[in-house]
Amino acid sequence: MKIYGLAHIAIMAEHYDETIEFYTSLLDFTKAHSWSLPAYTIKEACMLKSRDQRTYIEVFDKNADVPREGNVLKSLHENVHGHILHFALTVDSVTEVVEHLQRNGVTIINPEESLALGSPAINVKNAIIKGPNGEIIELLEGVEF
Repeated sequence: MKIYGLAHIAIMAEHYDETIEFYTSLLDFTKAHSWSLPAYTIKEACMLKSRDQRTYIEVFDKNADVPREGNVLKSLHENVHGHILHFALTVDSVTEVVEHLQRNGVTIINPEESLALGSPAINVKNAIIKGPNGEIIELLEGVEF
């Protein structure tokens, strides 16, 4: 048996078109495939592909009947804790990406910071943002752990 890696992260989009726009226009993903599946009440779904051609985000419309974690948010400002805390995207420059997102009104939760993790220390540079559906996204400059 072999496990090769993480296939994708799935997001339930409160506003489907705005979510696609956020990931394609602001975070440079491309729409790789889209579908509907009435048996699961999926009106709209798509797979978004990153520049590395291996990282995917799957986006479902808000009424899709698919397995999910946690509780339904009462508002996008509510923070409900589930087992998945956030997902991280590798970026070439945290500074440039955060500046780009700030210019476009994206909520920055934790601004850019540099951290030394462990001993011996591995230096990381990251920032934390909020996606259009309340998803928490870490922006991480490329690092080998």
